[in-house]
Amino acid sequence: MKKSNLTLILIFVCTYCFSQNYSGALGTSGYLTCDELEETIVKKTKFKKGWDDYELKSSFLEKVKFYESKFFYTFALVKFKDNESTYVFCGISDVHSAMFEVFLGKDGHSTGKLFHEYISPYKCDCK
Repeated sequence: MKKSNLTLILIFVCTYCFSQNYSGALGTSGYLTCDELEETIVKKTKFKKGWDDYELKSSFLEKVKFYESKFFYTFALVKFKDNESTYVFCGISDVHSAMFEVFLGKDGHSTGKLFHEYISPYKCDCK
């Protein structure tokens, strides 16, 4: 019985940590617009790492910034060159954020491909 309870708790925690539910990681309640979410991330989380245009050497990415909240929930704020908006990506795994960083600028690894593989799947549910 104890083992099944522990298993259920672990499943719940893992589901919570890797879901698109950003409210628990940010200490907010309910749905936020993308602008509100971006503002909350900047105010309530720790800046982890970022790259500007000259470092990304990308034809479409202008900025990529990683932020980390309590419980190691990672967000990315991404600005594209052809758009004034900043896009928010939620719950990026530590492995994926590390892989983006490690391979960025390395021969044979385009920034666009790295973005699509390691960040893009984590688009937040905000409008």
